[in-house]
Amino acid sequence: MTFYKERDALLEAVDYYRWGDILTGIVKNTTVGVEMNGEIIRDFTHQDFVLLITKQSIELSPEDKQELFFICADGTRCIISETDVTAEYIKVIVQDNFIQVYISDDNTTWLNIYGDKLLSPIVMQGFKLTQPMLLKHYEIRHSSYLTLVNLIPDSIVELYDKQDNLTHTAIVNDLATAYIFLTNDFTGKIVSKNIDGEVLATKSAWIKYGQIYSYSAYDLDLIYNGTIQDGEYTFLLGDVALIGVRNNSDTDYIGLRFMVFDQSEPLDLINVSSKDFIAANVIEADIPAGETINLAIVIKRAERKLTLESFALVAY
Repeated sequence: MTFYKERDALLEAVDYYRWGDILTGIVKNTTVGVEMNGEIIRDFTHQDFVLLITKQSIELSPEDKQELFFICADGTRCIISETDVTAEYIKVIVQDNFIQVYISDDNTTWLNIYGDKLLSPIVMQGFKLTQPMLLKHYEIRHSSYLTLVNLIPDSIVELYDKQDNLTHTAIVNDLATAYIFLTNDFTGKIVSKNIDGEVLATKSAWIKYGQIYSYSAYDLDLIYNGTIQDGEYTFLLGDVALIGVRNNSDTDYIGLRFMVFDQSEPLDLINVSSKDFIAANVIEADIPAGETINLAIVIKRAERKLTLESFALVAY
């Protein structure tokens, strides 16, 4: 028994300002980020989310400012203004109509600088700049929580870092779900225990807030280039990624159905091992104990890079 990732952390593809539709303002793509100046605005329909921004930190003169803002449906603006020295990292958390803004110089320790209640839905987001700003990274996630589902009520979930230090503990609620608030991503493992402390399942993972992991009776690994999924690989539109699915148990899995999602979009799968080469969103396959089947995944999105962590493999 193990956990599999049911949903990735990302709510939309990364770096919208590099390729998305800008309503006002001019942006310029460079190899190190996006240069922008003036007032830049995009449509924004997300209501519960985490916005992560990495930008070049600069000193501002007294008359200069950098503003990150949201425009609500009633026309009001929620403005987060930086003066003197700008932060390199900004995190915006919006949940249940409340907004909290944090800044950091190291992407690890965060300082809360703003909080307010939103009186109407957000419809646009943008920047207002009196001098050029280099936007290095722009990412939107589902939430600030790691969510674990399909668990035993009142059981325990623990998170450990890569040094095997216990970092987080949560009790599973009556809906078989545990929510763990995270301030940073980390490489580690997820451990499920019953009330007597017996380990039920363990999963090594790149743990990111916004993800959903589901407790599963199937002990599977997702493999790429001979190794369990880890790191970033370049896939181009139209590429076919060959992914191995390994049965780590001593039990044959019969009639498993597989789906693969990239940022909530179902991708076409081909069971290469069966040699029928039929592409479908859902395929059925048998995996004998200790064996691996190969699935070909057709890349549909036009972004230049995807991480294997952006794929959510669902087996049922």
